[in-house]
Amino acid sequence: MARGAKTALPAPAAETAVPAKPFADMSQGERMSHNANLALDFTRQLLELPFDPENLKLLGHQKDAALTLISQQIRVETERLRAPPARGGSVEEFYRRYDGGSSEESEP
Repeated sequence: MARGAKTALPAPAAETAVPAKPFADMSQGERMSHNANLALDFTRQLLELPFDPENLKLLGHQKDAALTLISQQIRVETERLRAPPARGGSVEEFYRRYDGGSSEESEP
């Protein structure tokens, strides 16, 4: 590709181009979800464009998108690993830990 030539992104998929209801009628959560879907589609299209070392601007956008996605995925995985283990076990096990190893009451 010649230096300075622009690469156009393909047209967005039909199912994401038109929301099920007008944007103005959506709740804030629905708007965020819709916009996130559009951003994910756009990012996918950007990253699927062929590598062109001559188009430094496009290459910079692809690099930034890729590094941002990797960074966010690392954050998500880190938080997932930090999450406390699922609760479980019996009441007896809870009291054993709570009482310092003894589940029987001490007599005076």
